[in-house]
Amino acid sequence: MANKRVKAQDVANLAGVSRTTVSFVLNNRSDSIPEATRQRVLDAARKLGYVPSAAARTLRAGGNNIVLVLTRYVVASEAGDEMHNAISAGLERCGLTCLLSRSAGDTSPLSRMLSEVRPCIIVSFFPISDDDRRMLEQLDIPLLELGEGASSPSEFSYANLQHRIGFAQAEYLIGRGCRDLVYVVGDDSLIEGIHEYRYQGVAEAVARHARVGLAGRVNVDADSGEGFLGLDEGMPDGVDGVCAFNDTVAAAVLAWAGRRGVDVPGDLRVIGVDNLRFGMFLDPPLTSVAIDADEGWSDAVVAAVLDRLGRAPAGDGAEGSSADAAGRADDAAGGGSGDFGIRVVARRSA
Repeated sequence: MANKRVKAQDVANLAGVSRTTVSFVLNNRSDSIPEATRQRVLDAARKLGYVPSAAARTLRAGGNNIVLVLTRYVVASEAGDEMHNAISAGLERCGLTCLLSRSAGDTSPLSRMLSEVRPCIIVSFFPISDDDRRMLEQLDIPLLELGEGASSPSEFSYANLQHRIGFAQAEYLIGRGCRDLVYVVGDDSLIEGIHEYRYQGVAEAVARHARVGLAGRVNVDADSGEGFLGLDEGMPDGVDGVCAFNDTVAAAVLAWAGRRGVDVPGDLRVIGVDNLRFGMFLDPPLTSVAIDADEGWSDAVVAAVLDRLGRAPAGDGAEGSSADAAGRADDAAGGGSGDFGIRVVARRSA
């Protein structure tokens, strides 16, 4: 009995009213219901722990404002959480509610999630299966794919964001005089797709400069005391610039350099990603790529959702803002002037 789902009829039986009365009360249509009866229904619902069906509410309302955002579980990232928060806040300002799932469509069935909630649109940061795509078509739920491996190039792409991060890292080091770069990545399969896009961004920046070389990539286990072994064995001779996958990996590189007597930034410049707070306390303080969560790319994501739903952006002059956001994302996807809100926070390590 403890696992039995409470139904509206159970509430009606306990309150001594009809199921129709329960429906009127719980859906705020109880103007004609006596106050004493209304309270009886509410008390019964609370006592039983009754939660009205999301699907039923959607059918009654003729639609909803829920945006289901699908992401894969990866290593914890303060910057990633800030970006998700910015997207959620941007959608909320437009009258939409963001529901984030790190498992649906990936490690758990998307159909299970859709049995509980019926969103007005699904935003996916990874390629969903063909079966799930057909299911969404049958349910007439719009799909906005922003993830790596999307079937067609998109300016609002998670892959494009990662590419631009790597590009920004390399361009900064090259601008500081580095001529032989290496990409250092953490030894974690969960980030394999992400670091590949960043590496390609580094490679593109290097290819634009005739006298700059890229010595490939080095793996390091930043979570282990043996992580230094990967750098000892893999760090090429003559490298003067390191593009690290993130600040944690960059911290491992700085620690390795300190132990091996490598002068940073005299002999080796190091740049990370995420601009985490601990970076300013490293020795030397870490230069890092930051992503301004409330600007650029997250704005463009919200604009893309509104465009797909055929809704006008909120606020005066928002239409221009939407176009600007889309333009920024389009530029960035094509390697143009757009930056997705990416900036370099310069400190002494580079």
